Amino acid sequence: MGDTTAVFFHVQMAKKLGATREEVKDTILITLSVYGLKGVASCLPTALEVYDKT
Repeated sequence: MGDTTAVFFHVQMAKKLGATREEVKDTILITLSVYGLKGVASCLPTALEVYDKT
C-alpha cells in the first residue's frame, strides 16, 4: 500500500521547496488510481500531519 515513511520525508522536503498544503494533498490524491483507497487512506493523514507540524 502506501509507504508512510517515504511520505514523512518527502512532505518535509516538498514544503521546504515551497509546496503548499493543497499541492501535497492533491499529489497524494492523484495516486488513488495506482495505489487505491487503502494506499491514499494510509498516506494522506500522515502527509497532512507532517505538513502542519513542520
